Amino acid sequence: MAVVEKTLTLMIVSPMLGFGIAFAFAIAIMYFLHQARPTKVNKIFGKFQIASSAFFSLTHGANDVQKTIGIITALLIAGRILQSKSFAIPVPVILATASAIALGTFFVG
Repeated sequence: MAVVEKTLTLMIVSPMLGFGIAFAFAIAIMYFLHQARPTKVNKIFGKFQIASSAFFSLTHGANDVQKTIGIITALLIAGRILQSKSFAIPVPVILATASAIALGTFFVG
Protein backbone atom coordinates (compact mmCIF):
# COMPACT_ATOMS: atom_id res chain seq x y z
CA MET A 1 0.00 0.00 0.00
CA ALA A 2 2.95 2.33 0.65
CA VAL A 3 3.97 2.12 -2.99
CA VAL A 4 0.50 3.20 -4.13
CA GLU A 5 0.52 6.14 -1.71
CA LYS A 6 3.98 7.19 -2.89
CA THR A 7 2.86 7.00 -6.53
CA LEU A 8 -0.31 8.99 -5.89
CA THR A 9 1.64 11.60 -3.93
CA LEU A 10 4.13 12.03 -6.77
CA MET A 11 1.25 12.26 -9.29
CA ILE A 12 -0.04 15.26 -7.35
CA VAL A 13 3.27 16.88 -6.39
CA SER A 14 4.99 16.53 -9.76
CA PRO A 15 2.63 18.78 -11.79
CA MET A 16 2.56 21.35 -8.99
CA LEU A 17 6.35 21.39 -8.82
CA GLY A 18 6.58 21.68 -12.60
CA PHE A 19 4.14 24.59 -12.58
CA GLY A 20 6.09 26.33 -9.83
CA ILE A 21 9.41 25.98 -11.65
CA ALA A 22 7.88 27.14 -14.95
CA PHE A 23 6.25 30.11 -13.23
CA ALA A 24 9.55 31.12 -11.58
CA PHE A 25 11.35 30.75 -14.90
CA ALA A 26 8.76 32.95 -16.65
CA ILE A 27 9.05 35.62 -13.95
CA ALA A 28 12.86 35.57 -14.25
CA ILE A 29 12.66 35.94 -18.05
CA MET A 30 10.24 38.85 -17.76
CA TYR A 31 12.46 40.50 -15.13
CA PHE A 32 15.62 40.30 -17.24
CA LEU A 33 14.00 41.15 -20.57
CA HIS A 34 11.48 43.82 -19.55
CA GLN A 35 13.53 46.61 -21.14
CA ALA A 36 14.65 44.72 -24.24
CA ARG A 37 13.33 45.65 -27.67
CA PRO A 38 10.55 43.34 -28.90
CA THR A 39 12.35 42.63 -32.19
CA LYS A 40 15.44 41.42 -30.33
CA VAL A 41 13.37 39.26 -27.98
CA ASN A 42 11.43 37.77 -30.92
CA LYS A 43 14.66 36.97 -32.74
CA ILE A 44 16.17 35.21 -29.72
CA PHE A 45 13.04 33.28 -28.78
CA GLY A 46 12.40 32.36 -32.42
CA LYS A 47 15.69 30.48 -32.44
CA PHE A 48 14.87 28.85 -29.09
CA GLN A 49 11.49 27.76 -30.48
CA ILE A 50 13.14 26.04 -33.45
CA ALA A 51 15.60 24.27 -31.16
CA SER A 52 12.79 23.27 -28.81
CA SER A 53 10.71 21.91 -31.69
CA ALA A 54 13.65 19.90 -33.02
CA PHE A 55 14.37 18.46 -29.56
CA PHE A 56 10.71 17.60 -29.02
CA SER A 57 10.40 15.87 -32.38
CA LEU A 58 13.53 13.80 -31.82
CA THR A 59 12.51 12.71 -28.33
CA HIS A 60 8.99 11.93 -29.53
CA GLY A 61 10.41 9.83 -32.37
CA ALA A 62 12.74 8.00 -30.00
CA ASN A 63 10.03 7.48 -27.40
CA ASP A 64 7.08 6.31 -29.49
CA VAL A 65 8.98 4.42 -32.14
CA GLN A 66 8.95 1.16 -30.17
CA LYS A 67 5.18 0.78 -30.59
CA THR A 68 5.39 1.39 -34.32
CA ILE A 69 8.35 -0.96 -34.69
CA GLY A 70 6.37 -3.65 -32.88
CA ILE A 71 3.41 -3.28 -35.22
CA ILE A 72 5.54 -3.26 -38.38
CA THR A 73 7.59 -6.24 -37.16
CA ALA A 74 4.40 -8.18 -36.39
CA LEU A 75 3.14 -7.41 -39.91
CA LEU A 76 6.45 -8.54 -41.42
CA ILE A 77 6.26 -11.81 -39.47
CA ALA A 78 2.60 -12.33 -40.40
CA GLY A 79 3.43 -11.69 -44.05
CA ARG A 80 6.31 -14.17 -43.80
CA ILE A 81 8.80 -11.54 -44.89
CA LEU A 82 10.64 -11.79 -41.58
CA GLN A 83 11.42 -15.16 -40.03
CA SER A 84 10.22 -15.41 -36.44
CA LYS A 85 12.87 -18.01 -35.53
CA SER A 86 15.67 -15.45 -35.41
CA PHE A 87 13.85 -12.50 -33.95
CA ALA A 88 15.92 -9.50 -34.92
CA ILE A 89 14.32 -6.28 -36.03
CA PRO A 90 15.86 -5.04 -39.29
CA VAL A 91 17.75 -1.76 -39.02
CA PRO A 92 15.83 -0.19 -41.96
CA VAL A 93 12.57 -0.71 -40.03
CA ILE A 94 14.03 1.07 -37.00
CA LEU A 95 15.38 3.97 -39.05
CA ALA A 96 12.23 4.35 -41.15
CA THR A 97 9.85 4.39 -38.20
CA ALA A 98 11.97 6.73 -36.08
CA SER A 99 12.42 9.09 -39.02
CA ALA A 100 8.74 9.06 -39.91
CA ILE A 101 7.62 9.90 -36.37
CA ALA A 102 10.33 12.53 -35.83
CA LEU A 103 9.74 14.25 -39.18
CA GLY A 104 5.98 14.11 -38.75
CA THR A 105 6.21 15.75 -35.35
CA PHE A 106 8.70 18.35 -36.58
CA PHE A 107 6.78 19.42 -39.68
CA VAL A 108 3.14 18.82 -38.69
CA GLY A 109 3.23 19.21 -34.94
